[in-house]
Amino acid sequence: MFAPRNVYDAYATTARAFHLADKYQVPAIILADQFLCDSWFTTEQSFDIPPAVKLFYATDEDLENPSNYRRFEVTKSGVSPRVLPCRGKALVMVCSDEHSEDGHITEDSTERIKMVDKRNAKLKDMLNEMQAPEVYYGDSDVLLVGWGSTQGAILEAVDILRADGSDVGAVIFGDLWPFPNQLATEALQKARSFFMVEQNSGAQLGQIIQLQTGLRAAGAILKYDGRPFFSIEITKDIQRHLR
Repeated sequence: MFAPRNVYDAYATTARAFHLADKYQVPAIILADQFLCDSWFTTEQSFDIPPAVKLFYATDEDLENPSNYRRFEVTKSGVSPRVLPCRGKALVMVCSDEHSEDGHITEDSTERIKMVDKRNAKLKDMLNEMQAPEVYYGDSDVLLVGWGSTQGAILEAVDILRADGSDVGAVIFGDLWPFPNQLATEALQKARSFFMVEQNSGAQLGQIIQLQTGLRAAGAILKYDGRPFFSIEITKDIQRHLR
């Protein structure tokens, strides 16, 4: 799950999402809000064209015995070889319900456990694909923590606060799940305190951070009236917290 922070991020993140979805055979969700999608941007920076999305298909040549091909074969990585139907000797059988390794539907409890464990095995490698949050003045005494398109307002608020003499920085997440707990801990644990800045009513990312890392925000600046954050709103709220 990803939350693009700006127009450049959205461009690169979309390519990554397609790549990782195909590599690990999982859905990829991009949380792009109306503010980001409806905004106009002026830039002197040209986009780096990402490489073509690699498709992770197997062929008969990749299989030891195509005649014994199993679409949902249990592997150490949890990712089963994927063959396109009618492209070789391998017979591809799939179903939308729980299944055995060869693709037949099953309600056997042992098979069910085996398939769930197989899918969960993907998480280790998927977690290694997650990128660290963006850090802005990361050695500051206080950090503002957000995700997605709140980036612009948060960074501007940091600049205003620092110009006013406050030792404030920011950490902005773009990769949300699997949650990069080690990278998040490294970014947050140096600060004396951090405050969530989120456009929802429950500081949802703050809850995830606490659950995954044990680190608890000192407070939250929340806005959920359907309108984007303004940097001055963040500035005034954090100044009240810091008094």
